[in-house]
Amino acid sequence: MSLRTQGTPWTPREVQRFIDERCPGMKRQHGSDEVRGPCPVHGGKDPNFSINPKTGLAQCFSQCSRGWNLIALEAELSGASLKDAFKAVARIVGRQSTNGTAQATGKRIFTYTDSMRKPLRDVVRTDTEQGKRINQRAHDNTGGFRNNVKGVPDVLYRLPEVLEAQQVFIVEGEPKVELLRRWGRTATCNSGGAGKFTSEHADVLKGKSLVILPDNDEPGRKHAELVRALCQGKAEEILTVELPGLGPKGDIVDWARAGNTKETLLALVDDTRKTPQPQTPNTEPAPRTCESEFRSDEKGLYLVPKDRTKEPQWIAPPLTVIARTRDFNGDGAGVLIEFTTWEGRRKQRIIPLKTLMGEGREGLEALLDAGYQPKRGRSCFDRVKDYIYSTNPSNWVRITARTGMHGSSFVFPDRTIGAQDTEQVLFYSEEPVTHRYHTAGSVTDWREGIGLLCRGNTRLVLAVSAAFAGPLLPLLKAQSAGLHFRALSSKGKTTALLVAGSVWGGDAQTGFLDTWKSTAAGLELRASLHNHSLLTLDEIGLASPDEVSEAIYALCNGTGKIRATRTLTARASSQFTLMFLSSGERGLSEYLRAAGRVMKGGQDVRLIEIPADSESGQGLFEKVPPEFENPATFANALKERARRYYGTPIEAYLHLVTSNIDAVTQQVQNRRKVFVQKNVTKDDSGEVWRVAETFGLIAAAGELATQLGITGWKPGEAQCAAEVCFRSWIDERGGTGARDIEQGIRAVRAFIGKHGGSRFQKVGHQEPERIVNRAGFKEAKGNAHTYYILSDVWKDEVCVGFESKEVAKAMAARGFLARERGRHLSIRKTMPELGLVRVYAVQPAFFGDELNEDNDPHDGESEPESQGITV
Repeated sequence: MSLRTQGTPWTPREVQRFIDERCPGMKRQHGSDEVRGPCPVHGGKDPNFSINPKTGLAQCFSQCSRGWNLIALEAELSGASLKDAFKAVARIVGRQSTNGTAQATGKRIFTYTDSMRKPLRDVVRTDTEQGKRINQRAHDNTGGFRNNVKGVPDVLYRLPEVLEAQQVFIVEGEPKVELLRRWGRTATCNSGGAGKFTSEHADVLKGKSLVILPDNDEPGRKHAELVRALCQGKAEEILTVELPGLGPKGDIVDWARAGNTKETLLALVDDTRKTPQPQTPNTEPAPRTCESEFRSDEKGLYLVPKDRTKEPQWIAPPLTVIARTRDFNGDGAGVLIEFTTWEGRRKQRIIPLKTLMGEGREGLEALLDAGYQPKRGRSCFDRVKDYIYSTNPSNWVRITARTGMHGSSFVFPDRTIGAQDTEQVLFYSEEPVTHRYHTAGSVTDWREGIGLLCRGNTRLVLAVSAAFAGPLLPLLKAQSAGLHFRALSSKGKTTALLVAGSVWGGDAQTGFLDTWKSTAAGLELRASLHNHSLLTLDEIGLASPDEVSEAIYALCNGTGKIRATRTLTARASSQFTLMFLSSGERGLSEYLRAAGRVMKGGQDVRLIEIPADSESGQGLFEKVPPEFENPATFANALKERARRYYGTPIEAYLHLVTSNIDAVTQQVQNRRKVFVQKNVTKDDSGEVWRVAETFGLIAAAGELATQLGITGWKPGEAQCAAEVCFRSWIDERGGTGARDIEQGIRAVRAFIGKHGGSRFQKVGHQEPERIVNRAGFKEAKGNAHTYYILSDVWKDEVCVGFESKEVAKAMAARGFLARERGRHLSIRKTMPELGLVRVYAVQPAFFGDELNEDNDPHDGESEPESQGITV
């Protein structure tokens, strides 16, 4: 918020007077110009409110999350206009107005958010001497704004508070909401003013006690009637409270300014409750029906002539409009229909209303493609279209283009599992969708034929547990994560992916298995269809390093690239959260290194590398069941069964999870926390903590599936497998420090090992040396050396691709790098031919006895002259 006053700067003494009067309990902060205390606006108790005694600028860092100057703060506290607030401030601080007027202009900004407090739109109220101006603006994804709200969800003001409250006051305008909040009441309004309250707003208020406070004018009364009409039958209680003594166009702010209090208002609410409230008739238009023209029954769709003496005309097979549909933004209007195909099968389809406009060919083509066969003739086709378009059932269905958890339901492309909240949620895509969320066999078949065989094999158990983790990601607000099984061919890593994929679905040919052989854009499209699910990507070597590097960040960040449409407008990027499993003969770091790239710590924790070889001599397996001759026959049996039994485990799992959302969330959180506490120390890097949380979530998912009787494992099997594989990841990684730092330190060791004998000039050597492309100097200390690396070489060659200062800092902390007192990580030292220069002094302790005078393989050698210049 910004607000300025013209020609009326407040002195520090005047600001202090205002603080003493309107903000009691403020205390000066040590070493700061501001004073802090409880926020007088929202009536807080903690010192989350500050005000600068010199400037009068105030800020609430808690519920309000807003700032004011003295005039705006007084307007907020009193509900007065800025003009009256200026007069009040002048009176409080003891300043006399020369002409009895105040020149004040300013803005008050009210932010509308979604249920997760993500900002959606602002209502900007500008008060001037000439009057009041109201504008709206939308928040964009870059943290900025755009000056229109097209496509932005139209939500109620203070939506998170409204969702949590039982009693809600409904007023017209955000300042009135803020007044009631200062009185400790939950209140709301819609954006856009009177007459803009919608049925979607009313849906949010289901089951609540509503108190409507109308403004004292005709638009205000009509607005109150609209709110009552739309909430009738949805809210538990609706009270319309008329505030006594209001003047023309008066409202709750005027009423409070006249001396009325919260207690007076609550007494009025109680009195109104004792008075019978009128049942306002529903002002929404009644659903249109076509009973006078059409009849639909189990025999078909009939046209009923206006002359009822004539027989109805059969025009199409049975077709019923079940519900009206729209997406979670209120767009995408359509209908859900059920019909009978020419084979006699019953099918359902969602038909967008826009596809029925004009000739309506697009909507009818979808029905014909599904096997619906009306009577031949253009008139029959038109009548089917008219019947669908004009029939408006009372039921509503939400549609979404994303699979995954939506409330307490899990949405597949072809079905929805779980408890329906207030409305059913169904998947709908304008483009045809091919998927493999199929089922075959039973849960028992899968458990006995696949699940039980995984016992004792940590990699198999981990992969299957990861398959069950996808639906838990949104419950814990966790990010996507991937596991990469690395081993040479014929070790069983593809088998692990096939087995894990059988939890979700598959087919008789490839199971649920996908491949890395795709562009990053192609992987994003597949990932969006696996939201809150599992994506299995076999053989990373089939994709280019550039595509892999980009895809890993896209998969784990859950957002695809923003791409342009044909008209050069931004197309909405795909969004998803998922678990993905990968396999390859090489690890990601080796794969990128072969392409001249360096693996970063961010990639390390996004795609977690696990050696697929369990070092048991049996490839990926530690335990081959006795009924199989060897690991190869065991792997073939698992592959064959994964193509025969699939999809039913996740259905059983989701039925139980969606019916116990709160209990499941709490249990998984606790199990993940226990895993992390057991396997990570406070000294481990943040990367290790993040990976531990991923393993903890996977372990919790596997234990939950076991608890629900799906896997056939003993309790603790998934936990043990996750711990073994987590330790294996740490061993392969080389420790629990930050990967980028560890890699940088290894780069220093590798550079000196390669160039220690050719590019480092000896200090104190009697005969002059000819050094090509000198990197630094080395000084003998017994059998070992101290290596002095020139500053530019340290940054541009030794630590290229890493944060050179962070690498030096870590080496100094471990005693590998000498340093002077102060902040410098390099030292000043006089060197032959160069004089006093800054160098990084790598101590002998860095190598132990690896590099010394006797065993340095490069000592005395020099590189070809063409590789550098002679110093």
